[in-house]
Amino acid sequence: MSVASYTDKHKFSASQNKVIQHLLLLALIMGGVPFAFVANLQFQNFLHCLRPSFVPPGLIMLRGSLLDGLHGEILVQHAAWLADEKLARHLTLFIDGWSNARMESIYAICVMFPDRRAILLDALDLSSLTHSAENIADALQTLFVCILKVTMSVSTHACRDCYQDHKPI
Repeated sequence: MSVASYTDKHKFSASQNKVIQHLLLLALIMGGVPFAFVANLQFQNFLHCLRPSFVPPGLIMLRGSLLDGLHGEILVQHAAWLADEKLARHLTLFIDGWSNARMESIYAICVMFPDRRAILLDALDLSSLTHSAENIADALQTLFVCILKVTMSVSTHACRDCYQDHKPI
């Protein structure tokens, strides 16, 4: 008996197709698989064998509307977590900076919840600033005020008056 004998050859509804495309996008992202994989002829043959009526999204759709939609969903979920007083009562803010291949200074600002979930709040390109603790603190000050009530800051950089509104430890 072939795999084709187990397939349903009926067309998907628009809502079913959207769910399957969403699941495919998540599988590609979480598996670290390049989006170009969906254009692979063997992969398309595999999908056709499993479900002939399913047509996978193209690269433009994956990189465009599907990815934008998923990003929007994630932002809404993160905003809800940050707004939840019980979840957001004790957060750990952490910042990591590095230089990319073009020698641009990139800083990732993340928050971790007590249950160890972490979210990326922002990624900043601070290449135009000299790498002093004062300059980095100034760049981050707006983020602190807009997103979180920071009551305490911890820094590995010795700096006097870096965090004017926060109690360094």
